[in-house]
Amino acid sequence: MKGLSRTRIAASSILLVATTLAVGQGMSDASVTVTGAGTTVGSWTRLSAMHSPRLAGAAVRLADGRVLVSGGRAGEVSTDSAEIFDPVAKEWTVTGSLPVATRTHSMVLLKSGRVLAAGGEGAGTTAALYLPATGVWKQISPMPRARFSMASTRLPDGRVMFAGGYDANFGYTNDVQIYSPTTRSWRLAAPMPTDSIDGLITVTKYGKVVVTGGLASAGVSVYNPATNTWKSAPALPSQRWLGNNQNGVVLPDGRFVVPGGATEGTAGWTDQALARDPSTGRWSELSRLPAPSVHAAVALAGGRFVLHAGRYPGSAEASVYLPRADRWAPTPLMPTRGLAYGNPVTLADGSVLVLGGQEIDEFGALVDTDAVLLFRMH
Repeated sequence: MKGLSRTRIAASSILLVATTLAVGQGMSDASVTVTGAGTTVGSWTRLSAMHSPRLAGAAVRLADGRVLVSGGRAGEVSTDSAEIFDPVAKEWTVTGSLPVATRTHSMVLLKSGRVLAAGGEGAGTTAALYLPATGVWKQISPMPRARFSMASTRLPDGRVMFAGGYDANFGYTNDVQIYSPTTRSWRLAAPMPTDSIDGLITVTKYGKVVVTGGLASAGVSVYNPATNTWKSAPALPSQRWLGNNQNGVVLPDGRFVVPGGATEGTAGWTDQALARDPSTGRWSELSRLPAPSVHAAVALAGGRFVLHAGRYPGSAEASVYLPRADRWAPTPLMPTRGLAYGNPVTLADGSVLVLGGQEIDEFGALVDTDAVLLFRMH
């Protein structure tokens, strides 16, 4: 396929992988060695549960290393509750509630240490700031347009971008809304070239914003904040939708990794993993995932590896991508009957929390869960 290359590796690299892991603060260097079939990497621990089940909630790591979780669904009902995870004590504490109950909303950490929450199903144009020092939410000026399932990120200048998403009538959109913490105001930016629902968003080292794929989209659009303009980049080989609350991962070398996802609406799940070169914008194919997947938790683990955990309709399997060997190495099974829709957050030490989503119960059904799983590389 034009624009898509396949990187091949020597058989010896598959049989033996030895790479140095430079992990986050507070952890010493370690080595990861994979020696053939049956060997696993890392470890999983099931921690104290959240105070509420949360499917399609939002989570963000605060400046002090704690994790804020808000909203989501428990059963068929959205919640306005929020809670804080302390990674040292490994305990949850209830904090101030959102102004409205919502799910599929966005939360972004500001340079000030506050957290901006905006949109969401059932929230309309509601936006609010969370103040970690007091544990309360302060409602601010509303968004120009009601949106949910948006792609969101903080721009290099401190402003926050929300791209695409559903409108109030579940219509697809390509509009872009930007919030300025300095002026405390919203504005509509130039629209994207294509519609995007749950698009994958990243800021490159050049300060540009790349929105990739999403539900019913294979498009890749690059935004220049300095000129408020978009341009189309080499597209994905097919639509790529990883699911709610998920994103690709940027490796230390700048490549943007998109593992698995749905290729035909919410169907056509694939085991194909792709990487985008930031200098050329072209896509290359990586080693394939162990199984086709959607609604897996995807996050950067240990500073340089990609964690891919769980998948719909519930799985206890997880794997880690080792870039030097171009290989997905299995982890031990997660401590669950099966998980999907998990919300991943990378902690300051490089470990990964997988929060909530849906879990297989004792009757084999997927139910909204309060589960908290911790993955560590060793």
